[in-house]
Amino acid sequence: DAGREGELIFRYLYEYIGCATPFDRLWISSLTDTAIREGLERLECGSKYDNLYYAAKARSEADWLVGINATQAITVAAGRGTYSLGRVQTPTLAMVCERFWENRR
Repeated sequence: DAGREGELIFRYLYEYIGCATPFDRLWISSLTDTAIREGLERLECGSKYDNLYYAAKARSEADWLVGINATQAITVAAGRGTYSLGRVQTPTLAMVCERFWENRR
């Protein structure tokens, strides 16, 4: 994934294993042989994408904060049961529930 989320996943793994070695970034939008070869000829310094990583990390943390606070707020406001709410988890949960009911029917 050449976007924010792909950069974030890579950086999380990179930091998790404690790597500090500079890296080059392959940025391609296609998996054709030609696109891959051209991309490998134009590798760029990974630090050029630091701001992309910071943006992805901020969005991820904001999603978590909004989700956990919205979940608590709707659960307290409803007064019974536990509810899940958030920009990412709400649509994902909706897809899981829709599939569950589809299979049940």
